[in-house]
Amino acid sequence: MTARAFGTVAERLVANKKPGRRTEQPVRRNSYDVGDRRAQVFRPIGDGTKAGAGRWRNRYMQVAEEYDRQMKKKGERHPIGANALRVLKTLLWLPGLDFKTGRLDPAIATVQELTGFARKTVVDALNRLKEHGFLNWVRRTEKTGSGPGEGPQVKQATNAYFFDLHRLHKRAQMRLRQLLRKCMPEASQPATPNCAEQAAERSCDPKLERLLASMATAFDTSAASSENGRNQGVSE
Repeated sequence: MTARAFGTVAERLVANKKPGRRTEQPVRRNSYDVGDRRAQVFRPIGDGTKAGAGRWRNRYMQVAEEYDRQMKKKGERHPIGANALRVLKTLLWLPGLDFKTGRLDPAIATVQELTGFARKTVVDALNRLKEHGFLNWVRRTEKTGSGPGEGPQVKQATNAYFFDLHRLHKRAQMRLRQLLRKCMPEASQPATPNCAEQAAERSCDPKLERLLASMATAFDTSAASSENGRNQGVSE
């Protein structure tokens, strides 16, 4: 085909292009605008303070490592794996992580740079963490600011990552609560209830309260019978 003929074909293709054709670049399914309430998933890390967040993420990381060892089946690979644990630690210790809001939305490229992993390795690690409940996220989009017909109206934004403890394996949930109780400052440790407080707590259970009442009645009856027997013996 000569250059002139090729130019003619190209002109025809442009002329036949349908008006109003979509110019938006494709975005991932189930993505929400960054301002959408469904994308507002960030939660405080620990109690939101530097000290509290430090305790929380240390224990959270410990639970993930223990879970990975304990749940491994003979002859199979670790459920989470070293790469995913590395990615989790990178997210928990991400520079600039806001403990108060829990905002966590690094780009995949940022995680790659911090871990030295390839993109596929990072994506696989994130999926493993999500599969076992140690991480969750929401896909997001953001407006480009382009006018109609000028280009894509929206583009894919970074994911919003968060820690949903309800998705953890029950064993991991219990272990995390145990570790967090142990590391609580003494000032925030609940005081040991005295006998009166324990009795008040027991009385809040109707079934237990009725049982205790019946036991008390039986004891009083037995005590009264014994007392009558002793009195009769003395009189005789």
